Amino acid sequence: MTGFQLVMRSGPTPGKVFPLQADELFIGRDVGNDIVINDAEISRRHSRLAIQAGGYILEDLGSTNGTAVNGERLTSRHVMRVGEVISLGEHVALVFESVADDKEATVVGQRTVRKPTPESGQVTPAPARPEVSVRQSAAPVVTKKKFPTWLIVLVIVLAVLCLCVALPLMIDYLNMWCSIPLINGILGCP
Repeated sequence: MTGFQLVMRSGPTPGKVFPLQADELFIGRDVGNDIVINDAEISRRHSRLAIQAGGYILEDLGSTNGTAVNGERLTSRHVMRVGEVISLGEHVALVFESVADDKEATVVGQRTVRKPTPESGQVTPAPARPEVSVRQSAAPVVTKKKFPTWLIVLVIVLAVLCLCVALPLMIDYLNMWCSIPLINGILGCP
């Protein structure tokens, strides 16, 4: 019987294994997800894995920092292949692996990682953590632009200055102090 798992290559808990034992799995920072990854760049509900035709498909769920496979940002559903690297944000990388029960193992229930050979399609033993080369994407990665913090602070300061300085100056210039009911009562305007 063959199954699949994700192994964290980089992130908050490198080496952690996430067995994929459900038809649908949600990945995210929120504790309600099937695979919880506590990293600030991971959205509460970041991405989803779902079984389709004996394998898993991966899709991004509109996450802020995106989901990539082998360095290419997902824009639609992606059929996962053994050895591919899923990147969530900039810090988390998960390797998609195949797991098969080894009937010849001396300990019942011991699991070994296996991958198919390209020539024969036969399953042969593979190292527990296969080395996977990540190819660089030729297409540029499109990321959402965020407003810099300094720009937000500048807009707030300008708004406060307008309310506290410019507005009273305008009222004084137009000689409108007596038209404001609260001020009229204090100043005793005629």
